[in-house]
Amino acid sequence: MAVIDDGSTKVWQRILNDQPSVIVGALEGAIAAWPGYSAEAKKRISESLLMAFTDETNLVAAMRTMATFDAYLDNEATVDPSRWELWVELAPAF
Repeated sequence: MAVIDDGSTKVWQRILNDQPSVIVGALEGAIAAWPGYSAEAKKRISESLLMAFTDETNLVAAMRTMATFDAYLDNEATVDPSRWELWVELAPAF
């Protein structure tokens, strides 16, 4: 299970302060890896993404990913439903 330590927190903050396409990539990576994150990591990632989405440019860039969220999931029959937790956490920003 993935956890966030000081080193990964610094990297995560640099990613979220980058250009919108990098933030969208971080969102897509979070979707893919979501089932493997610890509860603490999930909370910190969703909170960090919500902060990044307070910038309208980042929000607009991420809209397509959020609108087509199911396209980023594996076969629906085998997908880990916990990935939808991330969508539920981030949806209010949109």
